[in-house]
Amino acid sequence: MGVLCAMAHPSPTVLIIDDSVGVCTAVAMMLERGGYTVAVAYTYQQGLRAATDGNYSLLLIDVTLGRESGLDLAVEILRQNVRSKIILTSGLYDLTPYLEAYPTLINTPVLPKPFELQKLLDCVRETLGEAAA
Repeated sequence: MGVLCAMAHPSPTVLIIDDSVGVCTAVAMMLERGGYTVAVAYTYQQGLRAATDGNYSLLLIDVTLGRESGLDLAVEILRQNVRSKIILTSGLYDLTPYLEAYPTLINTPVLPKPFELQKLLDCVRETLGEAAA
């Protein structure tokens, strides 16, 4: 009788797009701890290039990328038919007034900063449609 081997499923990949090296490092460590493969982009252009060239399960986009807008980036990524799911992150208290100007993003999950490991992982799992570990 043969041995049955389960096929290993590759871990979901997450692209973090944030202009803060410290935030990227911390969030990458949290996601890797949760079993995700992580890549990082620090600017609008790097994020757009990576999102359109890569095959990411999820994009974690900060709404403020220096002088550039993460909201504009998210809209452009959607316009280019990138199939990755998106979570917006922000240190702003309430993004509702900003999101009203971006109707294509109105149902996009928003993760307020600062966040703890469990809140991040819960949001990522829910957005990806994964069962909680």
